[in-house]
Amino acid sequence: MDDIVLQMKAVSKVFTSKMGGLTILKDLNFSLKRGVIAGIVSPSGTGKTTLLQIAGLMDVPDSGEVLIGGVAVQNLSDKKRAKIRCKHIGYVYQQHHLLPEFTALENVTIPLLISGVRQKPAEARATEILSEMLLGERLSHKPSALSGGEQQRVAIARAIVTRPEILLADEPTGNLDPVTSKYVFDNMLNSLRKRGGGALIVTHNHHLASALDELYELENGTLVPLDRKKLIAEIKARLPVQKTIVKTTVARNLMQSSKRNPLK
Repeated sequence: MDDIVLQMKAVSKVFTSKMGGLTILKDLNFSLKRGVIAGIVSPSGTGKTTLLQIAGLMDVPDSGEVLIGGVAVQNLSDKKRAKIRCKHIGYVYQQHHLLPEFTALENVTIPLLISGVRQKPAEARATEILSEMLLGERLSHKPSALSGGEQQRVAIARAIVTRPEILLADEPTGNLDPVTSKYVFDNMLNSLRKRGGGALIVTHNHHLASALDELYELENGTLVPLDRKKLIAEIKARLPVQKTIVKTTVARNLMQSSKRNPLK
């Protein structure tokens, strides 16, 4: 049990409206072990974001239990839940949500300052993480001066800088082109594996998901394990089409770059 960093037991969630109730999660069970990177590859509208928000203590289930490091949290006060979230959980959104008035270094330093780390050690730690994400030369740049891929890597660095036991990521590369998406995803996985924490990542990209340790589909409100070997075989069958897409994207990026910086 010590290896289980996140556990959800018989979790249910129903959204009610004038039209009636809509069941999003139904008696869902899930355990995330330390060092395991799990993925959910279901289509939109199946409840993946709701699942992550409950796992990340930003929402509460209508029934069932959520345990962080073996501690049941659903009945704790908002203040205690926030404290646990700050200490144990990192969250990456599809949109980077960086603070626009602060630099990349400052954005990543802030979570450490909030957790009580002093300024200089916090900046040193943030610099280390950003350098691992190949952003060592972009520390003083504000989000508006960064590319989409760079912004998302800063967001990932911010989420893992406190060394959380759990990382939750909601379509972290959903708004990026195929080339940048793979680059950012690989950076994130390398950093996660180096630290040994558990992670639950939502992605529509089956090719990226094939690099994860465990795969699930959210179906009828519950998580169904996927056959990873079968998924990889399906991906290989589609590789010629995917390579064409990547090559087209690279060519388009090069053309756009040459237009912005014509040779003299």
